[in-house]
Amino acid sequence: MSDNLETLMFLMGKKLETSSNNSENIEKKEIISIEKKDFDYNKLDKDISDFLKKKQYEIFNIFNNTYTKIGKILKDAQDKLKGNNQYNGLFYQWFKSMGFKKDKVYALISRYNLLVENSDKQLTIEKLPLSLSYEISKKSCPSILKTEVLNGKINSLKEFKIVYKKSFDLKNTHKSLLKKNEKYENDIKEALDFILKNIKEFKNIEFNKLRQENLKLLFHSILEIKKKIKYIKNNSI
Repeated sequence: MSDNLETLMFLMGKKLETSSNNSENIEKKEIISIEKKDFDYNKLDKDISDFLKKKQYEIFNIFNNTYTKIGKILKDAQDKLKGNNQYNGLFYQWFKSMGFKKDKVYALISRYNLLVENSDKQLTIEKLPLSLSYEISKKSCPSILKTEVLNGKINSLKEFKIVYKKSFDLKNTHKSLLKKNEKYENDIKEALDFILKNIKEFKNIEFNKLRQENLKLLFHSILEIKKKIKYIKNNSI
């Protein structure tokens, strides 16, 4: 395999090994994977800085285009073999034989689908860090976050995770408030039902005929009504 293909397969998850004439002596091949890390171009003069930036872009562009092309090839093969037929499981066996990992294959297919669905944003998607493009291509990705990425407001997986966590926490807070409001409404309803029920009973009471025990019960009911009214006042929205 060529160096480029070896590097690509390494990034896809394939473990590369080469053996010498002695089959028992297996040597692991060292591959330098290309990663997007911070490099301080400000320390360089403008000509060299611009030159290296251009070359970096060219290198990343080659890889991004390759991922897109492989995603299309995998998608075509998947479509050809899908369905309940004699080819069940063949797609998996096929890509596995080339050293591809299942999660990477489906991530590349999802990324390709994302490009097809957002053809007007193709350049934007291909310039994204691969991990971020995988993330927004997932069906579980909130549409609002996907839009933020495609509009250039989120540019790294780290930023994405921070915004996602904030959105998730906000969603949970909203759910909690809804539950509290629902409980409050139920409590108010119970309090009002209690008050109305006791008021109706008061109408039928002949106070001069009440015994001492019944008077105690009456005063207890009145105190409970006061408590319910106070609760309503203190918890009004």
